[in-house]
Amino acid sequence: MPSDASAPVPTGGDTERRLHPFSWLFVLLTQLRQLALPLVALLVFARGDRWELLGLVGAVGLSLYSLVYSFGFRYRLGRDELVVREGVLGRTERHIAYARIQNIVQQRNPLHRWFGVTELRLESAGGARPEAVMTVITVAEAARIEAVLRGRRPGTDTASPVPAAQPLLELAADEVVRLGLVTNRGLVVVGAIVALVMQFDPGDARLLRRATRGLGAFVDAFTPSVEALAAAVLLLLALAAVLKAFSVAVAVVAYHGFRLWRDGERLRTETGLLTRRTASARRDKIQRVHVGETWLSRWLRRQWLSCDVAAGVQALNESDTSRLRWLVPIGSADTVARVLADVAPGVSLGTREWRRLHPRAWRRRFVGSALRWTAASAAGSIVLGRWAALMWAGAIAWAFFEARGWARFAGYSLDDEVLAVRAGWHARAWTLARVARGQVVVLRQSPFDRRHGMARVGLDTAGASATGLRLEVPYLAEGEARAVFARLQQGTR
Repeated sequence: MPSDASAPVPTGGDTERRLHPFSWLFVLLTQLRQLALPLVALLVFARGDRWELLGLVGAVGLSLYSLVYSFGFRYRLGRDELVVREGVLGRTERHIAYARIQNIVQQRNPLHRWFGVTELRLESAGGARPEAVMTVITVAEAARIEAVLRGRRPGTDTASPVPAAQPLLELAADEVVRLGLVTNRGLVVVGAIVALVMQFDPGDARLLRRATRGLGAFVDAFTPSVEALAAAVLLLLALAAVLKAFSVAVAVVAYHGFRLWRDGERLRTETGLLTRRTASARRDKIQRVHVGETWLSRWLRRQWLSCDVAAGVQALNESDTSRLRWLVPIGSADTVARVLADVAPGVSLGTREWRRLHPRAWRRRFVGSALRWTAASAAGSIVLGRWAALMWAGAIAWAFFEARGWARFAGYSLDDEVLAVRAGWHARAWTLARVARGQVVVLRQSPFDRRHGMARVGLDTAGASATGLRLEVPYLAEGEARAVFARLQQGTR
């Protein structure tokens, strides 16, 4: 909590320390890295918007600010709290109890490793931003801070008993390749290529108009013959192969050398080929766990396991590796079950009794998908013409089979301790959480739910992912939904 900078600093513990003298340099290089692509296109190829040069001025200005900010940043490890003072003109002092710090994140790119430094972020459950961001400190200092948070006292060599780190998982190189094959992370590379191409036709929509005219010409010239269909299939296969190659490359960069281990009551991961990222959090702060698989991963007999940790700063990107999220990026079902048993004892999938949704749940899902596909096909008919009707028919067929498959698999399991939800068809997901960790129990009914005598029940926990499978049971008969709602209310008290 911010307080007056003139307040007395508690005695005992450590002395005040500053950031690394090169902190400003890393801020400058980080900003230049983000501007590298448009600046190269502008300066080397004379393409792009010259207003982008203002980004360079902004990066330099931000670095000058960081230089001044680093001189005003102080921190001290007290006996039970971290004291942070920041600011030059307007000064702020924060006292963060060690018990509140739930996520510890380190990030080291090649330049960090060259200088022997790291970026350290400390997050709590209640803040909208990290409690402390130490842009650049030495690796030894970061290790010292983590040791304090694990139970050591600053200025002494004594510590509370901390068991030796127990390795839980080390991802092999072939597993990283499988991870790239079963995911579509290569779309990130495709997006970067599109951004580069757009630098050569900036400021207007000419490139988009050319692409639209080219697609329309291709559709008009396409004649449904065996040779044309074979060529289209080969083209799609080639594009899929390129996308998978990009996905494997992205997976290698992000998950090379992935390791998970338990250090006392803290879980810790380390991953990355170029930029090494280390994240840790206490086991008792894990709010929910997620297990997932796709049709391709099922064929390879692989799943993945992730978690949500109570923290105010949430990552919007499911593939983000900058904080403790991925526990098993990919592994066999036995590996996922073994890690899950260690991470969240008593929370498992194998012995659960699953209950089905309302018998008409598939119809509700199909109608919603059909309406969305119809609207999309109507809009696409402007470009595709008569082919839009064929695409609409294929989409409706897909929506039908998807709704039936989803309804057959979807369900929930509830006992005195754990609520589990599963959903999906070609891609499946399970989400589990202890009922006692729930903060809010919600009973929802839309007008369509009331018409069909249905309702949905949800359990909100701290640290829930913004894009993952929600811990919500949809399409239940209203009486059953109210019974589940009452049981969850009782369990969260």
